[in-house]
Amino acid sequence: MNKTFIYLPKKILEEANDASIREGRNQNLEPKWIKALDDNFNAIVMFEHYQTRDEIRLVLMLSPGGPPVFLDVSRIRFQSFPRATVDEDGNYTYESEEELLKRRPYPNGREWQESVVKKPVRKQASFRKQVLEAYGNKCALCSIEEASLLRAAHIMDVVNGGPDCVSNGICLCVNHEIAFDRGLILIEPDYSVVHSSSISETALFFRAPSDLDNQPNAEYLKLKLSKLK
Repeated sequence: MNKTFIYLPKKILEEANDASIREGRNQNLEPKWIKALDDNFNAIVMFEHYQTRDEIRLVLMLSPGGPPVFLDVSRIRFQSFPRATVDEDGNYTYESEEELLKRRPYPNGREWQESVVKKPVRKQASFRKQVLEAYGNKCALCSIEEASLLRAAHIMDVVNGGPDCVSNGICLCVNHEIAFDRGLILIEPDYSVVHSSSISETALFFRAPSDLDNQPNAEYLKLKLSKLK
């Protein structure tokens, strides 16, 4: 019975490792280790398993009897690696160059780059609860009380380092949250409200929490304004 296995010639191993480093993946090899290999070297994939839906960790052997090494690659790159089969008599059949190129995402062997998406973990449930309670479960601009229409809007975005604390949040209804996020409604550090000329003045005041510790941080509001103006 024929057995199929995946192997990485030195050139492809070097390419995959460079991509793993470039894409910021967790497990990759020292480039100098690969450069020291013989030009005819083939790394056999001993084992592989999915780290995530789109990332696979390979277990490779770079030397007989040596320790296993690990290399994280994308699912697309893994699928592009060459295959070979060995029959019961020990005869090897290697995939042709034409077959290999068919599985690569770009023609003529062109290299490609993928991105590893990283997002900050949001403590959204507790943040929302704390912000809504601080504002008495009412929109700070129009006093809507329907919970399904209320949002805990960050003043300083989490992706830009904004914390999940009440002073970096404002309870707003859906419409006012969108307007605030897009800069159509501005809230000054003194809590005065400025409207864009493109929308009607539906919010004439800002109702801040009575607890001073929960009131919007003036510095966060300044940073928000600096990005919008």
